[in-house]
Amino acid sequence: MLPFRDNPSECQEQFQVADASHSRKTMFHFVNMVIRDLAIEDTQEQWKEDYHFFIQWHGMAETSCMESDVFISTGIGNSSVYDGDIPATKLMMSFNRLATQYGMNATTPRQDQICKLVAATNVFGRYINGVPRKNVCDTAAKEEVRWSKHTD
Repeated sequence: MLPFRDNPSECQEQFQVADASHSRKTMFHFVNMVIRDLAIEDTQEQWKEDYHFFIQWHGMAETSCMESDVFISTGIGNSSVYDGDIPATKLMMSFNRLATQYGMNATTPRQDQICKLVAATNVFGRYINGVPRKNVCDTAAKEEVRWSKHTD
């Protein structure tokens, strides 16, 4: 077995560089940025409202969110945005309609207030929630912005 190497992210040193959600120097981040920028261009060129939303699937330890099989967040904490008709809430309701027969459930931070995996430190989540590209390493998203979906 190889010894653990301390290789912190250049962006958020409390995370390892292999944790793509917390680094700007990964293909994961680069491709997400390109897709987001294309969505902005599409909206501006067509003079239409932006209906794009983004989903990131992540694994979580069985003990991370004991009340949730699937935890869906917008990249911000427990906010009133989850009370509205937003994609994160629609995704949760759709999942629950299909998965309850298997004994599984999805929640948002509104239902599972104990789970802390809200993606608040996710650098792409911060960007699509209004944080300028140059500040994603150290600036949290504002509570009223509702772009991303982060699913554990």
